[in-house]
Amino acid sequence: SSRNGHDPDDPDDPSARFSVSVSCRPCLSSGPESNARAYVRGPDPLSIVLCSNQLRGPEEVSEVLIHELVHAYDVRVRGLDLRDCRDLAYSEVRAAREAECRHLDRAADGLPPPPPPGAKGDNHPSDAGRGVGGLGPAAWMSDLALGVCVRSKAATATRNMFPERGGACVGAVFERAVRDRSP
Repeated sequence: SSRNGHDPDDPDDPSARFSVSVSCRPCLSSGPESNARAYVRGPDPLSIVLCSNQLRGPEEVSEVLIHELVHAYDVRVRGLDLRDCRDLAYSEVRAAREAECRHLDRAADGLPPPPPPGAKGDNHPSDAGRGVGGLGPAAWMSDLALGVCVRSKAATATRNMFPERGGACVGAVFERAVRDRSP
């Protein structure tokens, strides 16, 4: 059960369904926005702002939307307050695992990395040299590689808002947050 009394794992819980608006605009070159590709505004109304001057293409927009939608879920359904260092760190760990570090998460699960954009079928040139079962070295990356990626991305993002204690907040919540696979 989340802080707001709702069960995020119950598909019949109305709080598990919510809407979020998405807008795109140039972001500021100073303050927390200066390093952001996007951010969540809210909680009421809940929205995602994409930073048009920080995004370089469709793949990055897709990655950023995944990242920010994790935050939106954490705010709306789990009741996290992203103005609180530990809550933000918790959400940043989850968002980094699902977005920026997703290729390592797939490898830790024994799956090949996603095909490059535009790849067709199973015989893409990027499949060359894959070993038994079509799984290459990426499939054998350990949870350690995933943890390093997630911890680094989450700490950097949390330090944007909490420069002095962002890293400590990530450390305090990391083990629990990295295992949290909801939604």
